[in-house]
Amino acid sequence: MDLSTARARIHALRPILDNPAEAEARETELDQHLDDLIAAAQAEASEKNKPSFWRDDADDTPESDQPSASANFFEPGHTYAVRVGRPGGRERFRFYCESVTTDPETGRPHALGQHGRLRTADGEWIWTPNPRTYDDWRSGAWTDVTEELA
Repeated sequence: MDLSTARARIHALRPILDNPAEAEARETELDQHLDDLIAAAQAEASEKNKPSFWRDDADDTPESDQPSASANFFEPGHTYAVRVGRPGGRERFRFYCESVTTDPETGRPHALGQHGRLRTADGEWIWTPNPRTYDDWRSGAWTDVTEELA
């Protein structure tokens, strides 16, 4: 989802946000829309700062420019994090990869797993099923934190 689409979705939710009772009843839905907006903004920002060798025609990229074999895509059993601000910053999102399959339309890898969002009020993580795409991986925003959590 691009940033303008995400903003339009948030704008369409304005009547819900203006009604506290309905907003509370639809909190999970609103959280997902907010997560989508943040992810779209991060993806747009990372696209602008993406190294030149990370192109859409990645299959044509010389092997020497490819990321290392251990970092080609999300790996089952691993947990990844998006951090706020800088690489050592606070975690904003987590993704636990349960399995990897292939997108039938693009032929690119597709990770299935759980998306975690930190609920700041109590420090607990909220987990929802959510896939990650090859473009999510290529954004460079996700860092493997499996060993840190062990």
